[in-house]
Amino acid sequence: MFVLYMFLLHLVFTCKGDTDFLCSKEFCSKGSGSNGEGCTDVIPPGCQNKGVMLQSPTPCNCCQYCIGYLEEGAECNPGNQGSATVQNICGPGLTCAKNEKGSEICIPMKETKCAEKQNRYDQTPSYAEISWRPVCDSEGNFGPVHCIPNSICYCIEPSNGKRIFGEAVFSDYATQMSCSCSLAAWEASKLGEKSDYFRCLPDGQYDELQCVDDECICVDKITGSPIGTTTVHASKLKKDILPCFNEEIHPDGRFEKSCAQEYKIILDEVSKWENENFEVLSIKLPKCTADGHYHRVQTPESGKGFRCVDPDGNLIDKYENDQGESNCNCAYTSWLLRKEGIKEIPVCNIDGTFRPWQCSRDKCYCVDENGDQNYDQVVSSSNANSLDCFQ
Repeated sequence: MFVLYMFLLHLVFTCKGDTDFLCSKEFCSKGSGSNGEGCTDVIPPGCQNKGVMLQSPTPCNCCQYCIGYLEEGAECNPGNQGSATVQNICGPGLTCAKNEKGSEICIPMKETKCAEKQNRYDQTPSYAEISWRPVCDSEGNFGPVHCIPNSICYCIEPSNGKRIFGEAVFSDYATQMSCSCSLAAWEASKLGEKSDYFRCLPDGQYDELQCVDDECICVDKITGSPIGTTTVHASKLKKDILPCFNEEIHPDGRFEKSCAQEYKIILDEVSKWENENFEVLSIKLPKCTADGHYHRVQTPESGKGFRCVDPDGNLIDKYENDQGESNCNCAYTSWLLRKEGIKEIPVCNIDGTFRPWQCSRDKCYCVDENGDQNYDQVVSSSNANSLDCFQ
């Protein structure tokens, strides 16, 4: 009922016209600043290149105002309830806290998981030899991507840095991946919502071709926002029909990729049988990823064990078993690196997981389930058996 009310309210305002509503364009253009003289485009000296623009706390929020960033060691105000509005805040990666003298100053964040990992990295020289320094955002959360030098970069959750969908072979481009679509899909899954109304690319960005109910449109690969208003039915998709159609990754005449298509066919078949009053006792659905391809771990026909597969569902080497479980991370990373012509390939266990210790250029070290260094021991290859993780 509330949603319907808000919709009708919006409809009323739209029909009455902009000038009948207090917060109109005319109101903002005539005088909406705190001095009643309208907005200014002049950025205050203390805000140039080191501040954040916010909506002005004036009627209709027509203008923007700037809060300047304070540097490390500068005195700050934590903005307690009832106190005056702050004019400056601690810059990215800093927080306002009391020092040993009781003064409140800007200090580096240390309480977030990302800040803790950064601090550990900075205090452990052996990490710098092989691994990648965690990247934190201005709030102390993890940046969207984590990289393993000479291997891959993958998308991660902002709160704890855990891996989510989206990866690419390590490169200058990969280190700058936005993972925007991957993060949107992750947020949707947290809310228990389906994310199949948008499709990602393998690197976690938005596929520039998106379709909803078989109506397709071009979107921005970073934001997912529509570009233009031209739409085309999925059955008519082909080269030159839409500027975002890429014949290297988009099939003619349909939107679904291999796994998503199989998934849809099975569900359509089940629906058909149910409409004819048949009871479907069980079905086996493929596990798909946010780009519409097959997840690296599939269940064999027996319903037990695992198969490590590539995006098209083909078995990777001989990584399969009717017993046990696997994340297939090493098998998939090896496949990805070989596809790009890279010869330095990680060593996998027989189940497609990473061997607990890896070596690169005469240096051996312990790794986690993603193949990333997770312990401060680094030894020469001749002393690999001295590693705590050596098996």
